Amino acid sequence: MSNKDKLSAKKRTFIIGGAFATVFSGIFFKNGIERIMKHEISDMAEQYSMLLNISLRRSKLPSSRLIIKNASFTKNITQLECENTEFINCDFNDEVVINVKSLHNVEFRDCKITNSKISSGVWKDVTFDNIHASGQFEVLGDEGSSNVLFKKCNFTGPASSDEDNHENTFGAAGTFGTAEFIDCDIRYVGIEGPYGLIVKNSRLNKIKAIAQRKRGSLTLDNVEIKDYLNLTSGIFSNIDIKNTRFEYLDLEKVRSDNFLMEDSSGHFFGKLMTTDEMVVRRCTFTAEGNPENISQHEDAGFSVIYSKIGLLTIESVKFSGRNGNLFIGGSVNILFNENEPKYGPPIEYTNFGRIIIKNTSLKNASLSFLKSEKLQIENCDFEDTDCSKSYIDNLEITNCTFSGKVDFSGTIIKIFSEAKNLRKPSLLMNRDVNQFL
Repeated sequence: MSNKDKLSAKKRTFIIGGAFATVFSGIFFKNGIERIMKHEISDMAEQYSMLLNISLRRSKLPSSRLIIKNASFTKNITQLECENTEFINCDFNDEVVINVKSLHNVEFRDCKITNSKISSGVWKDVTFDNIHASGQFEVLGDEGSSNVLFKKCNFTGPASSDEDNHENTFGAAGTFGTAEFIDCDIRYVGIEGPYGLIVKNSRLNKIKAIAQRKRGSLTLDNVEIKDYLNLTSGIFSNIDIKNTRFEYLDLEKVRSDNFLMEDSSGHFFGKLMTTDEMVVRRCTFTAEGNPENISQHEDAGFSVIYSKIGLLTIESVKFSGRNGNLFIGGSVNILFNENEPKYGPPIEYTNFGRIIIKNTSLKNASLSFLKSEKLQIENCDFEDTDCSKSYIDNLEITNCTFSGKVDFSGTIIKIFSEAKNLRKPSLLMNRDVNQFL
């Protein structure tokens, strides 16, 4: 390359580098200007007056929206009545408390909430779009709130330390009415929506949602759950879980009319559930630990130990992990003490009306200590399967394979039918009380 060409190359590099520097400087300058230009809301006299006085807003803007842009909220507001209003690029910080009486047709867009509260009151047709909230914040409407949407929001509660638990320091988002979260990132936060809670296309991490007790519906659709989602003791009309991946989904003591889970995976714990109908299809359940340790036995990949279920359907389900088994039975109560009735009976059963299991591995599965009016098993493999000490009024087994140790000892079956089953030569079968199998 000639000296002239080298000089031209250096010149082009300088010009291009200068152009990039100008662009990035412009971006940082613009962001800095926007931060600098935010004004305390009380200094924005006209908007502030209309915000605090709904009658004034209605008289001045009878058909237009009140726009509050680039405002900083650092002072508390009480009994806020707000309608037909947009908050754009606003900051709520310094532990400010916005005490709401009502929100109607209100949107918060591109706002930041830090250790502050926008809470209470009835919210109708309210949207939070691209909101960043962090710390011990609260964005929470009262009972009676409806059509409240959180989309593209990033919520992060306080990080835990060795001295505390997340359960003591969660942030909070949602309403005590209905709430919908779409395309959100939510960490260390309690979410609410007891009359109807929808979470779609979102990422959750250590989420507590245990106050859902108003018989609303719960929908999880295309959700990634890291660590856990805690829904214990919730009361729902319907639970609908689809395309959801979870490390641990805790539904202990949950009650529902209908429960549907499809195309999902993870560690499912449903101890003491009560539901009229439960359908699980095309799922994979995983758990580690030691299945031979009695204290870990019930914490299998899919466990509904001690539950009461009218109709349970399990279809095309797979398992992985050392303890990734099917556990739909009960157990011996290791805490039983005849002098201490509060610890329960010596055996605690899982109770079903009807059970249908199809196209599912029963390897290392536990169907012991259960009671069922009818159990139908089709196209499944029994391998080292525990079906002992149960009560089954009507058992049908069709097109199944038996291998390893299959234990029906102590099980009472009143009516039994089978067809097209295969018993491998290595099978060790402990037969039921009536010697049907």
